[in-house]
Amino acid sequence: MEYMLHIKPTFNCLVKSNNFEQLLNKDKLHTFLIKDLDVLPLSFYPTDEENKNSLPFACKLSFINNNLTSNKKQTEIICFPDNNYLLTVEPFLFCFPSSFESKTQTISFGETEHSISWLKNDFCNIKISSENSFFEIENTEKFLNLNLLTSKNILLGYAKTNTNKYLVFTVRYENKKYFLLSKNIVDILEVENEDISTYKNLFDFAGHGIVTNYKKENNYIEEILLAYNYDLPLIAKHKEFIPYAFFEAIKIKNYKLARNYLTPELSNKLTDIHFEKFFGNFNSVSQTLSPTFNCEEIALIYNFSPSIAKIFNVKINNQNKIENIYEN
Repeated sequence: MEYMLHIKPTFNCLVKSNNFEQLLNKDKLHTFLIKDLDVLPLSFYPTDEENKNSLPFACKLSFINNNLTSNKKQTEIICFPDNNYLLTVEPFLFCFPSSFESKTQTISFGETEHSISWLKNDFCNIKISSENSFFEIENTEKFLNLNLLTSKNILLGYAKTNTNKYLVFTVRYENKKYFLLSKNIVDILEVENEDISTYKNLFDFAGHGIVTNYKKENNYIEEILLAYNYDLPLIAKHKEFIPYAFFEAIKIKNYKLARNYLTPELSNKLTDIHFEKFFGNFNSVSQTLSPTFNCEEIALIYNFSPSIAKIFNVKINNQNKIENIYEN
């Protein structure tokens, strides 16, 4: 089988395989034509000297039920049309535990005592255990101290990271099992008594942000509100940016903002339910992998199993308004 493999690492590295070897730049796309290989071994070697917590690792790409899959969690595959596959690669991080860095705290919630442990200023997972259960929260952030709050059977943890952001998570303990309810990295965190409010900048075109409130009296159930970084949302004026701004608004269900980009005729035809049913719940907005640029073509990434990209064509008129949208 012949296919195009597009590798996009989040760190500078060297990739090696049976028939090729190449240096890869962080956040850049590198394309390889793969011929007649049902199984493709890949090895990644970090080349950044400052990234001392990253180890070399290998993965194996193979076709299962006609879908290209990987056996390593550091890699993610997105299936694009016409036998194109995007492989994103994260570093394989490690840590050296030290008794001086290890922190443990005992806390009670869900009528049970639990031990929570972590490492100061390292990437190691957060471990939660009780007499009958054990649970790990994957962690890719460095922080010193972990703050813990409880309400009934819910544990809320938060910590300031070494990048001046905040890790926030909630865990439910029920029937002697742990369930991760939420985990977020946010830009601002405020504490009032035992209530928490956070703000996360979405870094989209309009300047959206997400306000999340965790109130003890509501058992730390997330209350999520949409906000803006500015007094008003930014509106895209150039044809090249309009499809991105439109779909970013659709993704967070800000349909009022999305309608700003449609012709009046198209907007009047579509209800909010049409938007939900036609586009569904997609994870991100991306360029296509086409070698020729077309600003009216855009990819929506869906977290199915495996993740897939659907290509949409956005027809824009002379007034820079969207007059039609269809899936390719």
